[in-house]
Amino acid sequence: MLTTRLRLLISLSLICLFQVKCQLTLNTLYTPWNSHGGGDIHYLDRHYIACPGRSVISFWKVHESGGNITFEYRCLSGPAVLGESEWRYTSWNGVASNVRTSIDYLDRHTVICNNDEAINTFTVQRSGNHIRYAYICMKVKYSGHNQSRTTSWTDADRGEMFELRDQYVEPTNYHNQAIYGFRLNVQYYTGDWWVRKMRIYYDVWFMTLRDLNDNNLNNMN
Repeated sequence: MLTTRLRLLISLSLICLFQVKCQLTLNTLYTPWNSHGGGDIHYLDRHYIACPGRSVISFWKVHESGGNITFEYRCLSGPAVLGESEWRYTSWNGVASNVRTSIDYLDRHTVICNNDEAINTFTVQRSGNHIRYAYICMKVKYSGHNQSRTTSWTDADRGEMFELRDQYVEPTNYHNQAIYGFRLNVQYYTGDWWVRKMRIYYDVWFMTLRDLNDNNLNNMN
């Protein structure tokens, strides 16, 4: 004989099987194409990666073409995204005098939200020769434990900003997992003619969003 709790869980699952409102929706957006200034790290401030309304980021990637870049990013919306949000900032930090080979200075900045939040918006801000991240953390309901992964190493040559193009900043499944933090990591090596070059990868922190109504049983995470 089915218990009351089990009958309710089955009922909720069947409801969400037939009602779109119980599911997560994924949208893909792009920032406007804009010059990368020959790899100038300051030109990142021309891109505002923002999911609309009650939605959070599950993927982002830089594309480069003809001296310009754009950010592709994907946004998850649904009942698990609660909407309560707050601006956060990393500390101001200087970059190299050669701003066209300063990608490694992004590793001074960890964009991170609380365990029950995901990133809704982020952008790089500039003040003189200093940069920081400004970002919005939005409350969410999630399942299980928060997780992390690292992206693959990619070559970043001398550290031009557009070398971010080979990185895919994403969880293991961007269809139902949201990013709540990321950080660039850098490794140096010596290229031809003793030129210092770089390899990069990202740490990515993420969680799986709930796909049931906010009033689901014990949905307190």
